Amino acid sequence: MLELIIHPGPKTQAIESPIPVPNDDQVVIKVIVSGSNPKDWKRPEWSDVHINQGDDIAGIVHAVGKNVSEFKPGDRVAAFHEIMQPGGSYAEYALAWASTTFHIPQKTWFEGDIIVDYRLGADSLVDQIQSFLRKHNFEKLQHVFDAVCDHGSLKNILHVLDQEHGIVACVLPQADYQLSSLSPGVKLLQTNVRSVHGQPGSFPGDPDFGFVYFRYFSRGLTEGWFSGHPYEVRENGLDGVEGALRDLKEGKASAVKYVFRVEDTPALKK
Repeated sequence: MLELIIHPGPKTQAIESPIPVPNDDQVVIKVIVSGSNPKDWKRPEWSDVHINQGDDIAGIVHAVGKNVSEFKPGDRVAAFHEIMQPGGSYAEYALAWASTTFHIPQKTWFEGDIIVDYRLGADSLVDQIQSFLRKHNFEKLQHVFDAVCDHGSLKNILHVLDQEHGIVACVLPQADYQLSSLSPGVKLLQTNVRSVHGQPGSFPGDPDFGFVYFRYFSRGLTEGWFSGHPYEVRENGLDGVEGALRDLKEGKASAVKYVFRVEDTPALKK
């Protein structure tokens, strides 16, 4: 199969690899659409690793391990590939744990995802949050999940956070100067999606939480209260990954997800 290796730069390298073989608790998915994330260029650059960095999978189940009863070949699914492990989504076939795989209803496009709207800018975001709080008779937020953790997002949060009892969960480490600006009553935590696979830094209940959470995605898609957000399909399938990661690095993506239809890769049309 065709697979991409991501190098610092970012640069991509297409190689021929065998189709992954699942262990007893994994599924192999024929990738229809792969998503991308900023960490896909950051990890090669920061840690000098050279692997397939894709982790967002949507496609058709190809094979399952002997302990997997929830999925079968031919099922439409989406999945979260385990970070930094073989079988990433920048390929024709990808590997995922059954626990972080979920069914996609027939009415859902493979490209769908979800996001918090930030496109009107920081001041507007703060105003909207404050307006929402007033409408529902709240003075300040006590719990915030910051999925950006960059470009001033923590500063924006502090405008609406309870300075005596507030808790902020971030997905990236924060610089010392940002930590020093926090009030004594504010608690800052770091969370990492890899904890659902029991990787270092996770808590004992994290894999179970991930199992339930991914199935909740499926329910939300089926019932319609969880839906897609703006995405951009990059041209030429996997050949478009390098340019997309470069655009992510240069900050050109705003409230949009870069995705890739694997079958659009020129080498696969020959």
